[in-house]
Amino acid sequence: MVPVQRIALICATALLSLFAGSPLATAGEVFLSNDVALSDVTYVIQFDATVAGRIGTIRLLLPEGTEAARARLGRLTIGDTALPVEQDAATLTVDPSTSNAVRAGLTVPRQVTAGSRIRIELFNLKNPTGGSHAIEARTFDPVGALLEVAPPVSFTVYDSAGGDITAVNAGAGLTGGGAGGAVTLSVDTSQIQKRVTGSCPAGSSIRAIDIGGTVGCQTDTNSGGTVLNVGTGSGLAGGPITTSGTISIAPGGVTSAHIQDGTIGAVDVNSAEVQLRITGACPSGQAIAVV
Repeated sequence: MVPVQRIALICATALLSLFAGSPLATAGEVFLSNDVALSDVTYVIQFDATVAGRIGTIRLLLPEGTEAARARLGRLTIGDTALPVEQDAATLTVDPSTSNAVRAGLTVPRQVTAGSRIRIELFNLKNPTGGSHAIEARTFDPVGALLEVAPPVSFTVYDSAGGDITAVNAGAGLTGGGAGGAVTLSVDTSQIQKRVTGSCPAGSSIRAIDIGGTVGCQTDTNSGGTVLNVGTGSGLAGGPITTSGTISIAPGGVTSAHIQDGTIGAVDVNSAEVQLRITGACPSGQAIAVV
């Protein structure tokens, strides 16, 4: 679709040409021109009279939504004569039969012939909804009798938006959104961790990270040891250990050099090889036969 802003530029040029008497203007046309804010619209309606007579009133039936009651009368030309509207040569009122029609009453009736061109400018209107529309023009004589009903003047209004988005909603992990105007979506930091931006100095460690990505530090509670390697000496196996591992007694690794004198009890002695301490005695008159 053609944006309304573009239509405004095209029609502004057309309006100047139209009231300057451009030969390009033809009967049965309507020109629309938006203001900069796209809130108010100027309509210029032109049609040719097909019957001769004296015009006292021009009635225009506008599309629904143009808010005809807001209309203000601008330039009015009948034939080659531009009426001094600013000097009350014509007044604009809302038609009592419908709020969508306005009547331009001429202070002094004007004579027209078949083919006389009539141009009327209306300020302060609104554009109707996008689509095809028509304006009906009627002329009346000074006593209110109908002179003629001009063929409908058709025109099209184009929507300026062009899209069909009606709302932007925040899904999981997001906040914000809305159903109108300029909306913003943001990351929900209660669900998604922001990028971590801080660091901890030497000798400390990370204690916590808040929702903004800021790091909380604490003093490192490590013992501060410097052991790098554990080896295994006499009687042990499993070393050297540089990361993790197991140390055990090597088979046959315990020798007399590893045993303190006087520390081995009877339960640790192989009585098949070592004589246990003799605890018994023979009565008087007898002798030991075997131990």
